[in-house]
Parts: sequence; C-alpha cells; structure tokens
Amino acid sequence: MQTTKTPLKLKLLFWLNLGLISTFFAEVISGSDMFPYFNSWGIFVVIPLYLLHSLVLITIIYRKGRPTLATLYFAGTLFGLYEAYLTKVLWNPDWGAAIKIGEVAVFEVIVLVLFWHAWMSFIFPLLAMDTWLTKTNEILSGFPARLQRLFHGRRGWVILAILSGLFISINAPSAEKALLSGLGSIAVLGTFGFIFRRTLRNHNYTITDLLPNKNQLRLLIGSLGLMYLVLGVGLRPDMFPPFSGHFVIWILYGFCTWMFILALRASKSQTSDTHLQDEAVSKSVRPTLWLGAMVTFTLVAVLAEVFLVAIEGIIGAIGWFGISVPGILSLVILTRQVLRNRKNLNTPT
Repeated sequence: MQTTKTPLKLKLLFWLNLGLISTFFAEVISGSDMFPYFNSWGIFVVIPLYLLHSLVLITIIYRKGRPTLATLYFAGTLFGLYEAYLTKVLWNPDWGAAIKIGEVAVFEVIVLVLFWHAWMSFIFPLLAMDTWLTKTNEILSGFPARLQRLFHGRRGWVILAILSGLFISINAPSAEKALLSGLGSIAVLGTFGFIFRRTLRNHNYTITDLLPNKNQLRLLIGSLGLMYLVLGVGLRPDMFPPFSGHFVIWILYGFCTWMFILALRASKSQTSDTHLQDEAVSKSVRPTLWLGAMVTFTLVAVLAEVFLVAIEGIIGAIGWFGISVPGILSLVILTRQVLRNRKNLNTPT
C-alpha cells in the first residue's frame, strides 16, 4: 500500500473528516451528544476516539484484504466492543439493563455492537466519506448489488436522513436544540469537507493513498491503546463487573476477531460485485447530495420535535427495538457468508 507520496496535510484532513463524520453518525444522530464539535469532551475525547477506531480498522482492512461488507461489518463490531472497557455500558448501562447474561447486558450488545457501531459508527461514515469527499466508489463497490443501487444515487441517503432525523428526536430536548444541532453539524462538516475537497483539487488520490503508512499506523494504534488505558481506568471504574462479565466480553472479542480475520482472507480472492453503471454521483453532484441529506435530516428532526412529541416514547421503542432486528440479521447473514467463503477457499479445485 503506497501512501508515502500523498501530502501529509491531505492525509490529516482526510483523517479529521473521517473522525467528524463518524462522530456525527454515532453521537449526533443517536442524541447521545448533540453538540460534540462544540464542547471539550467531544473535541478531546469523543472525536479522537471515533477517528482512531475508524482509521486503524479501515487501514487494517486495506492492508490485509479489501473492503467488503463482511470485513467492514466485523471490523465495526470490534469497534463497538469499546462500550465494554471504556464506557462500561455493555456491563452496566446508565439506564439499567433489561436482561443480563453472565453480567453482560444483552440488549445493549445487540443494539450497540451488532448494529449501531458496526453500521452507524463505521460503515455509513466510510460510505459517506467515499461518496461525498473522494472521486472513487471503493467502499460502495464492495457492497451487494442491492445496496450499491440504493446508495449510489440519492434514494438511500434520503431514506437514511429521514430515519436519522426521526431517531434524534427521541433524545433531543427541544426543536430548538435539534435545529441548532443540525445547523452546527452542517457548518462543521461542510467547512472541513470543503477544505478537504479544495485541497484535493484535481488530484485522483484513492482511499488507499490517504490512509496512514506503517509508522503512522503504529502511532495511531499506540494512541488508541493509550485512550483505552486512560478511559478504561478513569471512566466509571466502579462499573467493572465480576470475572464472568469480562469472560463473556472476551468471548465476543474472540468471535468477532475470528470472523474479521476469516472475512479478510476471503476478501482477497473476491472480485468487486460492481453494478455501478455510471458516475451518477458525479463530482458536481456530490456536494449537493451531502447538503441535501443534511438539510433533510435537520428538518425531519425539528418537525418530529414539534409534531410528534406526543408519541416520542413510541418512536423511541420502535427505533431502539427496531434496530436490533437488522443487527441480528447482519450478524447471522454475514457470519454464514464468511463461513461459506472459508469452506469454499478450503475446498480443493
């Protein structure tokens, strides 16, 4: 992977945009932190946390395989498991766990690990980066044909913007806060995205070119490890579980790592399932697509706060329990795919 010829300034801008976009999808849309770009905790902890996870994992994918849906998904589940040793939410969520097995909160694992962080913290941000900021379709071309068709044009992004706007209304305290959060996100993401695109100009750098080289990757992994150490010890240390809780999380880490490794091996021999007929999302259209999706998200969030506040609890229940279904389906379908690919690779021809 040749990255040494890419200007460091451009790399850093790409990395920063990835961290900002991942934070938006994960924290803003969930309503967990509606203003992460404007408070010290968001700037010095949340954004670096999402940036480092995303950058380290996607670099590993590009070095050891290629970005297929399976490699991205299982990398995303490893991402999501930070909710154990950093926030302790997989053991003792602030809102209380409905069901626990071996001291681990079952519903939180399903929602946060199998869906939210896999898709919202990792897959969708990478897809957004590839669609909105680069001149390639590297991430999208590794998706199944139906998802390619959905997100190659506007339809998939509009649907995602509407659902996200409804989702943030669950935790948004008011329509005013929802509006300010949306406008603030547009301003920050728009500014840094514009700076990146202006710096990129007419160069045709691929995602591979913009990823860290070997020495940079070591520094990033070390920084991520330091965050785990500091936050693991300093954040809610009284919420660590008995040994059984650690053991169950280790099993989850082991399973997701195993699936990730198998997916990487299989991805090397897979050809792109490319059904992109043309550059429908052209250089001139992409910024408009980004802005339209963000404005749609903001408008839906505000309107939901104004007109749907009476059924906010119903929306919340449908939203949180609803995303557990695609989380479970993603795990089952992609695990079967990875194991099937492994069997095919081991079968003599």
